[in-house]
Amino acid sequence: MKKSKKNKSKIKEEIRKLIKKKRIFKTLTWRFISTFTTFLIAYIITGSLKYGGYIAIIETFVKSSEYWAHEYFWENYTKRKIKEIKKK
Repeated sequence: MKKSKKNKSKIKEEIRKLIKKKRIFKTLTWRFISTFTTFLIAYIITGSLKYGGYIAIIETFVKSSEYWAHEYFWENYTKRKIKEIKKK
């Protein structure tokens, strides 16, 4: 039995939403794990909860900015390559 175009479209939309939710959840859980690991290492080295916390907070902002820049670069690179392929 063939699926109608409307049904296929609905399925594609559900898959797109699932992927988007997964990306958001994956990003948040990774950020938590990464920040906690940084805090733990900083705490072990300094012996201070205060400094461990400061370092973890700073690391969160710095690495989030680096990640954004990295993604921005690769997104632009991909767009350029797609345009080159389409021109062929």
